[in-house]
Amino acid sequence: DGCLTRKKNKENSWRIQFCGNLPFMYDIQNIIKEELNIDSFVSKAGSIGTCMINKQKDIYIFLNWLYKDCTIFMDRKYLKYLVFLKQYAAQLVIEEFALI
Repeated sequence: DGCLTRKKNKENSWRIQFCGNLPFMYDIQNIIKEELNIDSFVSKAGSIGTCMINKQKDIYIFLNWLYKDCTIFMDRKYLKYLVFLKQYAAQLVIEEFALI
């Protein structure tokens, strides 16, 4: 299972998280690294694992890769993706103005 969530008390900070059996989480971690050059973190609790992506730029890269040519998706998850994109773009604008 996987989800995109906003971190508590941090409106513009998101996380992607997958959970499942530990070997599968390591497989996901390897695929994400090989295909997208994104570092992720795997934590474990017994035989259950969680793979997380925390960097906002990496989340942006991953989600665009995931939805790039997608024609079948869960509406509620796709809507979260769109909210993330809007907030990520706004944050980039804010950071750009801070450099001026």
